[in-house]
Amino acid sequence: MTARGGPALDTVSALVLALGGLIETDAAVRAAARLTQERVGAGPDWCGCWLPEVKELMVQAAEEGQLDPEVDPCPATLLTAHLVGGAVTRARRGRGERPGALTGELRDLWRLIRRGIAAPTETEMPK
Repeated sequence: MTARGGPALDTVSALVLALGGLIETDAAVRAAARLTQERVGAGPDWCGCWLPEVKELMVQAAEEGQLDPEVDPCPATLLTAHLVGGAVTRARRGRGERPGALTGELRDLWRLIRRGIAAPTETEMPK
């Protein structure tokens, strides 16, 4: 359980979706993320603000059996970084899209990723 009281993988999910919402709605967040992508060393590392927490939560999720036993928390963390980085790029290129479109895309993609990394539930276990 995390400090929030829920499963670590649920906390990662909430964090990814919250980041997506910020990327979509907050110009300062988009600027910080873009600066990190385009000018390495130009300022604080935007990913450094949240990625270590994601890694810690992924490790915790693995230890608690929330991740599929074949999933290594480090590549799962890296996949999360790529997903959020892609959201930054989409936000920059998709200015004319309807409000909430980016967050919806991120939610759908995260759902697919989570399905692939999560430990199978008892109903999904082979008999």
